Amino acid sequence: LGALLVAGVVVGGIWAVFFSSLFALDLDALVVEGAQSEVISGDIEPTVAEYEGVPLPRMPVSDIREELLTRPLIAEAEVSRSWMHGLVVSVVQRVPVAMVVTDAGYALVGSDGVTTAVSQEPVEGLPYIHVASEDEKGSVAQARSAVAVWVSLGETFRSQVSSISADDLVVTLDLVDGSQVIWGDEDESELKAQVLELLVEQRPSAVYDLRDPRRPVTK
Repeated sequence: LGALLVAGVVVGGIWAVFFSSLFALDLDALVVEGAQSEVISGDIEPTVAEYEGVPLPRMPVSDIREELLTRPLIAEAEVSRSWMHGLVVSVVQRVPVAMVVTDAGYALVGSDGVTTAVSQEPVEGLPYIHVASEDEKGSVAQARSAVAVWVSLGETFRSQVSSISADDLVVTLDLVDGSQVIWGDEDESELKAQVLELLVEQRPSAVYDLRDPRRPVTK
């Protein structure tokens, strides 16, 4: 009898914790940190809603996180349980920092090269990027390199750049005065940016080759 009683208590406890509504997820107890309203309503709430009523001990928080990371506007995400009925979702939104010119329009990309949206019109303040790759993985990598170069440029010098081109080996800048900068890869971008500003000021040229920033070549 004692053994049966203990077994019954254990089974009842397991059922209460893992299968009853005692710790079931309630969407009203969802807490979202770091996201704007359109991301909460468009990406986060629909993803979490699929698990409404599931007890928190059985909540697949890793799966929810991985699902959120597939959303273009979410760059980073963390999901944790909040007892007794909630989840806490903390995200870092992906902010457009450049435009990749495509046949469909202008792909707005974050600092990691991932597209957040496609605009039919250019967005003021974002640099134009041309990538050579036609597949998604390649274009993301090339866009990321181009953005890294853009970020390394000083605020005042950015206004002199009309567009940026990138392939697997070289990033190239076209300047508004018609000259061209052969940047190379994104390595030593800060040094290259300093060298470029000096060259433009002291030795104006049609071509600035910065692939070796310690031995720049002008033509």
